[in-house]
Amino acid sequence: MTKLIGPGRAMELMLSSRAVGHKEATRLGLVNRAADDEDHLRELVDALATRIAVFPLGVIEGTKQSVRDCLDGRGSMRNDMQLLGKLAHTAIAQKAVSAFIEHGEQYETKDMWELGLPDTAIEVWE
Repeated sequence: MTKLIGPGRAMELMLSSRAVGHKEATRLGLVNRAADDEDHLRELVDALATRIAVFPLGVIEGTKQSVRDCLDGRGSMRNDMQLLGKLAHTAIAQKAVSAFIEHGEQYETKDMWELGLPDTAIEVWE
């Protein structure tokens, strides 16, 4: 938590043990977003999971490793560029670049981006 919100705020929250509401938690960066209710939470989670599921496994693994490396003090632009270079030569990356060149700005629409995935993340894993 200290790395996330800074030592002063972390110390205050931990020593005071006070509750933090969803608005403050979002403002402090403790959460990425807050849901209004259970249905809204399901929508947010499904949308994020579906978006992540579109990416090749190598991209997801590389991104997670890059973040971990930065947290450990081992991250660097050079490492990230080396990973990007490796991923750029994969078949799926070449297909994505070709589709972008062929379709231009239309490629950025939701239907093209999601590549026909189901409406909810639950359907992806069933």
